[in-house]
Amino acid sequence: GMRFISEPHILKQFCRAMGDVDLAEVKPASVLAFIAGAGPLTSNWHRKFSVLNGFYHFATSRGFVACSPLPTTVPKRPEPCAPYIYTRAELQRLLAATAVLNTRCLGLKAYLEASTLRTLLCTLYGTGLRIGEALSLTLSDVDLGARLLTVRNSKFFKSRLVPLGPQV
Repeated sequence: GMRFISEPHILKQFCRAMGDVDLAEVKPASVLAFIAGAGPLTSNWHRKFSVLNGFYHFATSRGFVACSPLPTTVPKRPEPCAPYIYTRAELQRLLAATAVLNTRCLGLKAYLEASTLRTLLCTLYGTGLRIGEALSLTLSDVDLGARLLTVRNSKFFKSRLVPLGPQV
């Protein structure tokens, strides 16, 4: 489902971080500092490692470098966050809070009506859509008579129909 945006971005970041040096002069400590970044270990560490591993595999196979400066031991991936499912009472309090929300105070570029935010939260909660999918919906994607949403070009570039329950 990736659109291959992160790989070139990571390689550009790596080039900027290493500076204007020959590839053979890049030190393992500098590579490790780039991969580690600042803060705790995240899945981004593994993403950077994977991209650079492919890059250095190419570079060593072509004779640009004698060996890879990447670390030989890879830390265990952090545990994924467990999803939290709101109770009905929590959802009711969250929806009630949308009536008093002033999005101009949040620094948003566009004003968001309370009814729009309420509809978005109900849609997300009632359908399980990803936020990007919900934000991409248009009026033509909604069939209230058949109680269906058409989600277009979602993950893995596929479209799908999502049923709306009677309470949504």
